Amino acid sequence: MDNHFSNGGKKISWVQLSFLLCIIVLTVCILITLSDAGTLLSTSAHTIGIPLLAVGAVTMIIAAVKKSTLKGRMWLSADGAATAVLSVVLILSGFKQAGALPFYFGVWEIAIGIFKLAESRRLKREKVSGEGFLYIGIAEIISGTALLLRPVDRLIGYNIAVVITLAIQMSAYALRYYLYPAMTEE
Repeated sequence: MDNHFSNGGKKISWVQLSFLLCIIVLTVCILITLSDAGTLLSTSAHTIGIPLLAVGAVTMIIAAVKKSTLKGRMWLSADGAATAVLSVVLILSGFKQAGALPFYFGVWEIAIGIFKLAESRRLKREKVSGEGFLYIGIAEIISGTALLLRPVDRLIGYNIAVVITLAIQMSAYALRYYLYPAMTEE
């Protein structure tokens, strides 16, 4: 079975297409968050929770299917699991208090930032240029910490804080898309 689709002279794997799908879904989440401007994000928390659940599930499926060939797979799986947990919290909680949102996004951002740092180290040991994950991980940890600080989320607003968080996460999927050929042993 061929694992690639043709794009002119380039081959794109189903995994890369899945990463593109995650980028598109995160873009939709950003648009939902921005369209909620002027109101508290709590009114659309469940609306972005469902697409985030899809992103987490896709990420964990890729890690499970590619377990023997994908370098750094365990950190991809951990990233997907953390995203799925956040999405379930968003879907089920209803967030009557919008002040809880930055806390949950901040904890999630710090956790996946740590996962990216570990992924970067793992890829470096496997001779893959994962330096970009180092920078994304640092950005996620800084962003997550900023979300936990009350003046920061109040200064820029809950919606913008979530948009920044999702944009950083999108950059990780873009990097995975780009690095996938080097990350796999196919």
